Amino acid sequence: MTSETVFKEALITVLGQALEAAGYTLEENPVQWSAGYFRFRRRMHDDLMLQIVFQVLTHPDYPSRFRVTLRRAHMQGKTPESAPAEITLARLLWDVFGVHVLPEADYWWEYRGSRTLGDALIESGKLLIGYGLPWLDGTLTPNS
Repeated sequence: MTSETVFKEALITVLGQALEAAGYTLEENPVQWSAGYFRFRRRMHDDLMLQIVFQVLTHPDYPSRFRVTLRRAHMQGKTPESAPAEITLARLLWDVFGVHVLPEADYWWEYRGSRTLGDALIESGKLLIGYGLPWLDGTLTPNS
Protein backbone atom coordinates (compact mmCIF):
# COMPACT_ATOMS: atom_id res chain seq x y z
CA MET A 1 0.00 0.00 0.00
CA THR A 2 1.41 3.41 -0.98
CA SER A 3 1.77 6.30 1.46
CA GLU A 4 -0.82 8.24 -0.56
CA THR A 5 -3.30 5.37 -0.19
CA VAL A 6 -2.68 5.28 3.56
CA PHE A 7 -3.29 9.04 3.70
CA LYS A 8 -6.50 8.77 1.66
CA GLU A 9 -7.89 5.99 3.88
CA ALA A 10 -7.05 7.93 7.05
CA LEU A 11 -8.54 11.11 5.58
CA ILE A 12 -11.80 9.37 4.76
CA THR A 13 -11.91 7.61 8.13
CA VAL A 14 -11.23 10.75 10.17
CA LEU A 15 -12.99 13.48 8.16
CA GLY A 16 -15.10 11.71 5.54
CA GLN A 17 -18.38 11.70 7.46
CA ALA A 18 -18.08 15.34 8.52
CA LEU A 19 -17.30 16.49 4.98
CA GLU A 20 -20.10 14.36 3.55
CA ALA A 21 -22.54 15.81 6.09
CA ALA A 22 -21.50 19.29 4.95
CA GLY A 23 -22.28 18.34 1.34
CA TYR A 24 -18.73 17.64 0.10
CA THR A 25 -17.77 14.59 -1.94
CA LEU A 26 -14.32 13.29 -2.77
CA GLU A 27 -13.55 13.75 -6.45
CA GLU A 28 -12.74 10.42 -8.10
CA ASN A 29 -9.32 10.98 -9.62
CA PRO A 30 -6.84 8.14 -8.97
CA VAL A 31 -4.09 9.89 -10.96
CA GLN A 32 -4.23 12.91 -8.65
CA TRP A 33 -4.56 10.64 -5.61
CA SER A 34 -1.31 8.87 -6.56
CA ALA A 35 0.34 12.31 -6.60
CA GLY A 36 -0.99 13.10 -3.11
CA TYR A 37 -3.79 15.46 -4.19
CA PHE A 38 -7.28 14.87 -2.76
CA ARG A 39 -10.09 17.27 -3.68
CA PHE A 40 -13.54 17.43 -2.08
CA ARG A 41 -16.21 19.41 -3.93
CA ARG A 42 -19.56 20.95 -3.16
CA ARG A 43 -21.71 22.78 -5.66
CA MET A 44 -23.40 25.75 -4.00
CA HIS A 45 -25.48 26.79 -7.00
CA ASP A 46 -25.08 26.98 -10.76
CA ASP A 47 -22.17 29.42 -10.70
CA LEU A 48 -20.18 28.43 -7.58
CA MET A 49 -18.16 25.31 -6.74
CA LEU A 50 -16.57 25.03 -3.29
CA GLN A 51 -13.44 22.90 -2.98
CA ILE A 52 -11.27 21.59 -0.18
CA VAL A 53 -7.91 20.24 -1.29
CA PHE A 54 -5.62 18.10 0.84
CA GLN A 55 -2.10 18.02 -0.58
CA VAL A 56 0.25 15.46 0.97
CA LEU A 57 4.01 15.24 0.52
CA THR A 58 5.75 12.07 1.58
CA HIS A 59 9.40 11.08 1.81
CA PRO A 60 10.86 7.90 3.29
CA ASP A 61 13.58 9.76 5.24
CA TYR A 62 11.62 12.75 6.52
CA PRO A 63 8.27 13.32 8.20
CA SER A 64 5.36 13.40 5.78
CA ARG A 65 3.27 16.54 5.72
CA PHE A 66 0.06 17.92 4.33
CA ARG A 67 -1.77 21.18 3.96
CA VAL A 68 -5.37 22.13 3.33
CA THR A 69 -6.39 24.62 0.64
CA LEU A 70 -9.84 26.17 0.31
CA ARG A 71 -11.10 27.31 -3.07
CA ARG A 72 -14.18 29.05 -4.41
CA ALA A 73 -14.39 28.22 -8.11
CA HIS A 74 -16.79 30.51 -9.91
CA MET A 75 -18.24 28.86 -12.96
CA GLN A 76 -19.16 32.16 -14.63
CA GLY A 77 -15.72 33.68 -14.09
CA LYS A 78 -16.95 36.08 -11.39
CA THR A 79 -14.83 36.28 -8.26
CA PRO A 80 -16.12 38.12 -5.19
CA GLU A 81 -13.97 41.09 -4.28
CA SER A 82 -14.54 40.59 -0.54
CA ALA A 83 -12.46 37.41 -0.22
CA PRO A 84 -9.73 35.57 -2.09
CA ALA A 85 -10.81 32.76 -4.37
CA GLU A 86 -8.12 30.44 -2.97
CA ILE A 87 -6.32 30.33 0.38
CA THR A 88 -4.71 27.72 2.61
CA LEU A 89 -6.48 26.93 5.86
CA ALA A 90 -3.47 28.18 7.84
CA ARG A 91 -3.44 31.50 5.94
CA LEU A 92 -7.20 31.84 6.44
CA LEU A 93 -6.72 31.53 10.18
CA TRP A 94 -3.72 33.88 10.36
CA ASP A 95 -4.49 36.50 7.72
CA VAL A 96 -8.27 36.61 7.50
CA PHE A 97 -9.41 35.81 11.04
CA GLY A 98 -6.29 36.75 13.03
CA VAL A 99 -6.36 33.40 14.84
CA HIS A 100 -2.79 32.29 15.59
CA VAL A 101 -3.36 28.78 16.92
CA LEU A 102 -0.87 27.30 14.44
CA PRO A 103 2.90 27.90 14.74
CA GLU A 104 3.07 29.89 11.49
CA ALA A 105 0.97 31.24 8.63
CA ASP A 106 2.44 28.82 6.07
CA TYR A 107 1.87 25.78 8.23
CA TRP A 108 1.96 22.15 7.03
CA TRP A 109 0.74 19.40 9.36
CA GLU A 110 3.52 16.81 9.85
CA TYR A 111 3.21 13.14 10.72
CA ARG A 112 5.44 10.09 11.01
CA GLY A 113 2.94 7.24 11.24
CA SER A 114 -0.72 6.36 11.47
CA ARG A 115 -1.16 7.68 15.03
CA THR A 116 0.36 11.08 14.34
CA LEU A 117 -1.46 11.21 10.99
CA GLY A 118 -4.77 10.70 12.77
CA ASP A 119 -3.90 13.41 15.30
CA ALA A 120 -2.91 15.85 12.53
CA LEU A 121 -6.12 15.15 10.58
CA ILE A 122 -8.22 15.68 13.72
CA GLU A 123 -6.47 18.99 14.45
CA SER A 124 -6.81 20.25 10.87
CA GLY A 125 -10.38 18.94 10.71
CA LYS A 126 -11.46 20.92 13.77
CA LEU A 127 -10.10 24.10 12.21
CA LEU A 128 -11.59 23.22 8.84
CA ILE A 129 -15.05 22.64 10.31
CA GLY A 130 -14.86 25.66 12.63
CA TYR A 131 -13.43 28.19 10.17
CA GLY A 132 -12.84 26.78 6.70
CA LEU A 133 -16.25 25.35 5.79
CA PRO A 134 -18.25 28.34 7.09
CA TRP A 135 -15.84 30.72 5.34
CA LEU A 136 -16.21 28.84 2.07
CA ASP A 137 -20.02 28.94 2.09
CA GLY A 138 -20.11 32.54 3.31
CA THR A 139 -21.73 31.92 6.72
CA LEU A 140 -18.59 33.11 8.58
CA THR A 141 -16.83 36.34 7.72
CA PRO A 142 -14.03 38.14 9.58
CA ASN A 143 -16.47 40.79 10.77
CA SER A 144 -19.12 38.37 12.06
